[in-house]
Amino acid sequence: MSRQSEISSLGRLINIAAIVTFIAWAYWQHNDPDAILWTVLYLLAAVSCALFLAGRLPVWAVTVLGSCALLLGLVRAYAVIAEQQYFFDEEGREMMGSLLVALYMGVLACQLRCRCCKREKRTSPPTMV
Repeated sequence: MSRQSEISSLGRLINIAAIVTFIAWAYWQHNDPDAILWTVLYLLAAVSCALFLAGRLPVWAVTVLGSCALLLGLVRAYAVIAEQQYFFDEEGREMMGSLLVALYMGVLACQLRCRCCKREKRTSPPTMV
């Protein structure tokens, strides 16, 4: 069974929606003062989703991207919580965007680990008790 066939139809649909969403978020950064950072983050998230669909996403890559997004969100959270402007200013929206990327990368990492565990169970020889 190939890695691609292990993804359910719903999983494919959710990942395609995530790809479209992350690309749209990257596009909307065109007038942002720090557009490069956010555009790269969102495009890397979209590429990760596409690689996951293709069965070519390594666990380490999604873990690194998710960790960086989480760190970025936590750095932004410090300023946002101090100002108590969660959705009404740019920093609040940036915090939420990076935390959503981190969350979705965590979901992909869990799916990759479960997929690896299932594959190991199928290929491991029977044990004698």
